[in-house]
Amino acid sequence: MKYREKFTEWVRANPLRKYLTDEKSDGKGFDGLSGVVRQCAADVGVSRQTVTSWMYGKFVPRMKHFDKLGELYGISAAAWFDWWKSRPTQRSPKKQKGTV
Repeated sequence: MKYREKFTEWVRANPLRKYLTDEKSDGKGFDGLSGVVRQCAADVGVSRQTVTSWMYGKFVPRMKHFDKLGELYGISAAAWFDWWKSRPTQRSPKKQKGTV
């Protein structure tokens, strides 16, 4: 499996993304997620961009936000970090001696 496919699979496994996609978008899948992300941001007290960055693994919520995510959606910091630790790595091929 290529890195891009592994990374996409990893992003789809994000606990918040899964919850919002499965539970809150009324069966619309990711297409119906924009309004749900906006509502999540308002509920947690952050921007829509912040929620999106959490969902793509660019940043991790602060502990005060984990408390709110747990209260609203049942997402624990432990579950989040289990997901975070499974992030795929992109390893460049080793150069062989004598090659440029």
